[in-house]
Amino acid sequence: MSRSRVRGPNSALTEFLRSQGINTSALGRARPPRSESTSQQTDQESIASITEAEETPLSEESPLIETTTVQLQNPPRSRGRSVKKKKKPIEDNNNDDDSEYNTNTGFGRAGFSYKSRENAGKLDFCVHCQCRFTITPYSKYSEKENGWLCYPCSRGVEEQKVPEVHTRKRRAMTRKKAAAATMDEELNVPKLQDLCIRIIAEYIHDIEALGDIGQINMNKISQIISKNRSLDDTTVQLFLTGDQTELKLYDCSKLTVEALLQIVQYCPHLHTLHLTYCGQMKDEVLELYSEKLTELKDFSIKGAFLVSTDTWISFLKKRGPQLTRLEITDTAKVRPPVINTIVDYCPNLTSLTLSRIFYMDDECVRLLSGCKNLKTLRIESPGDVVTDGSILDVLNQIGSGLQTLSLAGCCKLTDELLRQGIGPCCGRLRNLDLTALSELTDDEAASMFGNWNIQSGLENLSLRRCLGLGDRTVRAVLVNSGHSLSSLDLNGLSYVTHNSLQYLATFPLPKLQTLDVSWIRDMNDKLVCEFEENKPTLEKLLVWGNNHVLMPTKRLLLIGREVQ
Repeated sequence: MSRSRVRGPNSALTEFLRSQGINTSALGRARPPRSESTSQQTDQESIASITEAEETPLSEESPLIETTTVQLQNPPRSRGRSVKKKKKPIEDNNNDDDSEYNTNTGFGRAGFSYKSRENAGKLDFCVHCQCRFTITPYSKYSEKENGWLCYPCSRGVEEQKVPEVHTRKRRAMTRKKAAAATMDEELNVPKLQDLCIRIIAEYIHDIEALGDIGQINMNKISQIISKNRSLDDTTVQLFLTGDQTELKLYDCSKLTVEALLQIVQYCPHLHTLHLTYCGQMKDEVLELYSEKLTELKDFSIKGAFLVSTDTWISFLKKRGPQLTRLEITDTAKVRPPVINTIVDYCPNLTSLTLSRIFYMDDECVRLLSGCKNLKTLRIESPGDVVTDGSILDVLNQIGSGLQTLSLAGCCKLTDELLRQGIGPCCGRLRNLDLTALSELTDDEAASMFGNWNIQSGLENLSLRRCLGLGDRTVRAVLVNSGHSLSSLDLNGLSYVTHNSLQYLATFPLPKLQTLDVSWIRDMNDKLVCEFEENKPTLEKLLVWGNNHVLMPTKRLLLIGREVQ
């Protein structure tokens, strides 16, 4: 049967080879290695075909181009699982014209597979650690030591090649430590004394006694273990001594009633007692304090929400006459009768702080006008509404003697406070906190600070989140108190523009140490450099929420950059 001469399209390479007399019909198929019998039979057939072709005369119609035909025999594939055989060494065949095509190299690309290493699967000894291991396709060969390396040693070689590359976890841990050091204001090398205090705080449960280390170091240890939530009934014993006159515990949430009672039993001569987060304190504890602490002068208690109103009144009646400083926060049991007791039985009070009192309203505030000796008054985040009228009544009575006034969180106060209260009544103020008074306007605040001539200048001023204030207020504050300011808080004043920040950066502030310009969008790296150059006394600059501040500083403690 004659073969059909109809053919499909061919590539340019195929046409070129055919014109040279080379048949390419079998070049695309790989052939398996031949056995000796098959190869001999094939060689005999090829010799016979060549002899027959020489004896046959050329016809007139036959082409003059010689034709070389390559015939490959493809045996049928076996359906069973193939078994790998050992490769035979390559034999050179100089008599073959097709010697470049070596059949012993395998099937196509399979002969160059990564898994076909000759040593894969063998047992060997590591040249570095001399341990026995199995060579895998991923094992590494050491040219320096002329031998194979096991997996742990090969990893060590990679780490030695690139020692500066850290893992992702190490980098994240490094960033966290750097951010924590920035927040804790620990950019310099800590002192040996501070390192010892940290070690003591870390192993606080293994220490039997602190000894005579001084009250300042005692307070530092108390702060650290309170931050770590390690202050409990056992560790509190380390801070209780018979001759102690000052005790400050910053996290009493784990102290039981028995531990709170032991404070009085071990330290009966306390002059200063500060207890924070004492949610487990009950009436019996405060009653014992009122009987035993006969020398108490400075008392601060935060979060004692279980103490009843009657117990507060009893305590203030017994210990009120000797108190000079009183701070009560986070309780719902302080009501008008308690405030009235403070006014009647605490005549020597010079500092009073009432923060987050749930029932603090205009009635309670008006009662405070009877505290004639107050120099520090803080009414912060009241639970009820406090209006301008009650604050004005207090300032008209005791405002002339106040040196510190904090009305943070009294969000219902308006411009009347500035116009009729602080401006004309408070001539000795050195510290003023007006945080979150969103009803204040830029014009009235600028007018009050610009015409406030009865005082000599503020040292600490907080206008945090006073959303209505802007450029005019900032300029008036600098003119009024720029020579004495040591701390200025402008956090959240979104109406402050780049021009005012430029004016602030160039204005002479010889005593300024802390400046907060967070959430003012016009703050940028150039202004930060100007602050660093023009303010030699400035130590800390807060830039939270300012996404244009990216570069670090050389001298300043810059807190709040997004890259931190």
